[in-house]
Amino acid sequence: MAARVINMFENALIPSPRFTLDDPDRHIICKQALEPFFKELAASAQRAGWDGDEVAMALFSIAVADMKERESKRRTNWSSQRSLAALDRIVGHTE
Repeated sequence: MAARVINMFENALIPSPRFTLDDPDRHIICKQALEPFFKELAASAQRAGWDGDEVAMALFSIAVADMKERESKRRTNWSSQRSLAALDRIVGHTE
């Protein structure tokens, strides 16, 4: 039986950033804005029958792949390179 695909974010209102790009707390506000949607996505996957640990690993893997893809598109950006290096240390390997 195929799972029904819905766009649960279609009518979602994610708050816009209130700080400039160089504000040191901007990432915290972004995390707070996205966290409820992240948790709902994880809960939805678990309701569909996926184990919580495999959902967490899948979401983490998607985030890592997304960061690496964006990094490959802008290799000259020092800040991004530093972020990717830190992420590689967290993951424990480099490609």
